[in-house]
Amino acid sequence: MSKALLVLPFLVACAEAPGELTAPTSAPLAFTTLGDGSIVATGGYQIVAIGDRAQAGLSATASDGYDVEPAGGAWPNLVAPEYHVRALAAGSGEFAIATSHGIAAGTLESADVARIALVPVHYALAGNYRFIVDPARPEVEVALFDNRGRRLVDGSLRVTGATQTAWDRVVVDATTTLTISADSIATVTWPLQVGSAIDRIDEVGNCLHAYRGDLEVVSAQLVVQRPSRTAVNCW
Repeated sequence: MSKALLVLPFLVACAEAPGELTAPTSAPLAFTTLGDGSIVATGGYQIVAIGDRAQAGLSATASDGYDVEPAGGAWPNLVAPEYHVRALAAGSGEFAIATSHGIAAGTLESADVARIALVPVHYALAGNYRFIVDPARPEVEVALFDNRGRRLVDGSLRVTGATQTAWDRVVVDATTTLTISADSIATVTWPLQVGSAIDRIDEVGNCLHAYRGDLEVVSAQLVVQRPSRTAVNCW
């Protein structure tokens, strides 16, 4: 759905055609997104944060299948330099946000969520997603995947039952049941056990894995001399 909203008439001239953005200057603005431009989960949104905090958001356009929502829910956006680019349908698209200091514009892609997983941060599991969290290594993340195995982002993701530290990460300090909700998925619950005791350590390929019975323990006892950049238990 392409749209443009006219606000602050003393700053913005009337657009001559549907979807045309106008602003005091067309200078491009730098911005950041979740996951460095990762694919958006359909129904959810990407968060576009503009670095220039002094600007006022004036209006926005988005291609069919996308919508732009300003912080605070109304134009002009004087609340915070943050915008939610919502994926209404799977596919590719683009957006442009006009502000008093320039325009933030970009492209993006969206896909339906096919699978949800809970995984330890910077730690490689041996196989399945059933594991025990060591209290000395308490950070886990919610991973959304499409049917091609690609990671998706959704800024609406919320997790209760632990302390949420980022859009997709939580710190777990005790055995709990996490409740995971987002605009792109049905709400799910996920029991998670905390403990540090292990029965054995196996070396599989270039990784070490600790176990208590059949459950893998995301153990802080595993020390790799030169760990890889993505997993502290591998080299």
